[in-house]
Amino acid sequence: LAMALERLKMALGKPAPPRRAPAPAAAHPDLFADAAEEAEFTRVYTAWTAPRPGDASAIPRFYFGRSDYSPPEQLKLLELSRELHLTQKTADMVENAELQVFWDELQKFAYEADRSNLVMGYEEFCKLRAAMQTICPKFDACFSPTIFLMLPKDPLGRVSAHTFFDLVIWKIHLHRARITLCLFDSVGNGLLTEKELESFILQEIPTYPQLSALDENFFPTYVVYAVRKFFFFLDPTHRGVVKIQDIISSEILAELRDLKEERLDPELEKGNWFSVPFVSRVHAGYIELDVDKSGLLDEKEFQLFNGGSLTPAIVSRVFQECTSYQGQIDYKVYLDFVLAREYPSTPQALRYFFRLLDVNHQNSIDADTINYFWKSMQKHPMFFGEAQVAVSDIVNEIFDMVKPTHQGRITVQDLIRCGCGHTVCSILTDADGFMAYERREETPSEPQL
Repeated sequence: LAMALERLKMALGKPAPPRRAPAPAAAHPDLFADAAEEAEFTRVYTAWTAPRPGDASAIPRFYFGRSDYSPPEQLKLLELSRELHLTQKTADMVENAELQVFWDELQKFAYEADRSNLVMGYEEFCKLRAAMQTICPKFDACFSPTIFLMLPKDPLGRVSAHTFFDLVIWKIHLHRARITLCLFDSVGNGLLTEKELESFILQEIPTYPQLSALDENFFPTYVVYAVRKFFFFLDPTHRGVVKIQDIISSEILAELRDLKEERLDPELEKGNWFSVPFVSRVHAGYIELDVDKSGLLDEKEFQLFNGGSLTPAIVSRVFQECTSYQGQIDYKVYLDFVLAREYPSTPQALRYFFRLLDVNHQNSIDADTINYFWKSMQKHPMFFGEAQVAVSDIVNEIFDMVKPTHQGRITVQDLIRCGCGHTVCSILTDADGFMAYERREETPSEPQL
């Protein structure tokens, strides 16, 4: 047996043949002392010559592409199957009454650590799980050990009951959102088109108390307005679809869900893209620019944006790079520009402005590009009678701010990484932005006595 194992080790050190049947004992009568040794050798040798994971013949098929053509009966069956599956999932969603039952049970097992805080240890956590399995099994997914470990704990290893309850509500809301969005996914591939997401928003509008002041005739415009933010941030490659998973995990959906509150903090409402005051301000700006009331904006009209602070060069670049109709832009293009201005520090906004600044389509901004936009800035009426700033000073200051990886050219990654990309974009595109940067260190003079 020792001799057989030694020879087997020597054989294992060599490349295995593609496929070879076990050698019969009669061919090697001197290797085996009895039938048991022969059986053991045959078992090991067979395992050694079997297909290995690295062998292409052993790789299972894991991708099945969609067929260009599917029989109508098969498509109908798939549609009905998805509908039945989503209906069952909808029936399994936690209702508000069940959530109240959960809170009542949670209060029974938690105990007061102080007057204002209910806590529970892992033992109480397990007891609550056993009780809820009897009362309402829908909460089973909220009682895994992983959930307990991810919650913040006090020095005694106890978790706050209120924090746990908030986490449960958050998971339930995400589950509801996923099921609701999947109902609008006509293909079933986890993606939503612009029209499908518009249908979702249109259905949700009546359920938001904060949108009760919206006129019903304004609903189609509001839907286009709301969907634009999802696609601006979640569809950077302009594929025309967004992932349901991305929608659920983004802060945009949470911002929209804030409108379900009966009372919203005035400051939050003021900064919420989906709120009535915000949409009224943005839409009123578009109506004001549309002087000829054609529903579209030409360059002359768009030049009046933000009181006419934009430079002629950046206005021209908007009409060159963005989708236009016979030399005019529509409401969606206008909303993209507004989004980039409202959230200037985001990577999506910096990529948007970089595309406008990259005049030569060389994937970088160099001194010639800065010179081009600075000459346009100097023609702005705000600079009439002002001392001219040398373009070399502007170039040096911008490169000192960004500190690009490659000397002499700024990439979009440099703009995102440096932390001041929004300032660079503002300096080159907006006269108000440049003046604000120039006067950033000025302090108000002391009042004279």
